[in-house]
Amino acid sequence: HEAVAHEAFDREGGCDAVDADNADNTYNADAAGEVANALKRKGVPVEPLMLALFLLYEQPQRVSRQDMSIWLPVDSLGLTPSTLEWLRASDPARAAAWPKRAVPSTALRFSLPCSLVRRWSRALPPTELDSLADCCNAPARVTLRVNAALTNRKAVFDRLRISGVDCEMANLSLWGIHLKGGRESRGGSVWSLPGWTEGEFELQDEGSQCIALACDVRPGDTVLDLCAGNGGKTLALASLVGEHGKVLAYDINAGRLKQLAASAIRARVSDRVQVLWDAEALARVLDVDVVLVDAPCSSSGVLRRHPSLRWSGQWASDAARKWPRIQLSLLREACWRVRVGGKLVYATCALEREQNEQVADAFSDGAAGGGGGGGGDGGRDGDARGGGEDEGGVGVGGSSERAGSTIGEGQVSPVFRPFAFAENVVGRHAAPTHYRTLWPHLHGTDGFFVSRWVRES
Repeated sequence: HEAVAHEAFDREGGCDAVDADNADNTYNADAAGEVANALKRKGVPVEPLMLALFLLYEQPQRVSRQDMSIWLPVDSLGLTPSTLEWLRASDPARAAAWPKRAVPSTALRFSLPCSLVRRWSRALPPTELDSLADCCNAPARVTLRVNAALTNRKAVFDRLRISGVDCEMANLSLWGIHLKGGRESRGGSVWSLPGWTEGEFELQDEGSQCIALACDVRPGDTVLDLCAGNGGKTLALASLVGEHGKVLAYDINAGRLKQLAASAIRARVSDRVQVLWDAEALARVLDVDVVLVDAPCSSSGVLRRHPSLRWSGQWASDAARKWPRIQLSLLREACWRVRVGGKLVYATCALEREQNEQVADAFSDGAAGGGGGGGGDGGRDGDARGGGEDEGGVGVGGSSERAGSTIGEGQVSPVFRPFAFAENVVGRHAAPTHYRTLWPHLHGTDGFFVSRWVRES
């Protein structure tokens, strides 16, 4: 079973090929070879076997062997009874020759790419690597964000409890309510719950809610959500700016902006949300109080919600290298739009330091007025390698390139200083103190990184 899994896994790129210089990293060749030879003799491709193994050991078992023989084709003939019996006899609980090193062992046992697990291993101790990987294979809990523009958390919580919905208050977000149990226990989907039609809550992970709260928005502020997407954080920000504030939402995907506009109407905040439909409208936005750059990223922090992402291939060096460049150029584009005294917030739903601390460090190094700046080695958790080209790091200096924009040309670059989180904030880094990371296995949220600065001049 495990050897079959390793052979299929190796087709994704393979741990042993990547870490060939580490002798104890290799998989047991004899065990793998024995099963591989058996497969060749039977003429059976790996993919149907992998699915059959899952179905055979699934609890409760929902697919009969007869159905497996019909619907798992080998040359359109189906898996034979003898093949199914051979698979059943390969007890997955039997001790197997797992890789000895932490990265390939975790990757294989939890069905994750080695390239991704290796990046996580630079930020986490080995004891936590399995815990994070396990979270990626478990369903995420359902969390509501109460719409503070219309009501308060206690009112929504009490209404749900009276309706028989089992729920509990979230700990990290002052808006959050976690739903307990499955759909059956609450009488249907989230959209059927009392208060949804009236716009009293949205479906939003607690970590995502924390990103909006990290923006430190005040009533009356003007906020730019530069990568607004479907508008989850836009609507949360709209509840903070109050009746006299405004949230400007921009995204390169017009279809997502249309969905955002519709959601703002249901949430009764359309008067506070202004959609910027094109780059020309964005170009006129200057001197705002807060700019949020919720940057495009690898989305490794939300694998439990999007399992197929793990095999998208984007954690290989060539693919991973693009994200930091995009993220840093967005930050440099955004910083010119912040007023003096205003705040710049950078966030991702990735868990790789190349897209998080290293991007924030690179921005700080070029935005601290003469080269200093928050970050430095402290933002790299002791890693001295600094994310070079082969590691998918930023790979660019502190220049002021801004994705082809002409904004700020001929002007003195804006200067920013770190805007630290309070000491009691969960996920706050010991250094730099203006960084915060939320981990699924530690905080129960999706994975997020956020950093923030204040413009000085």
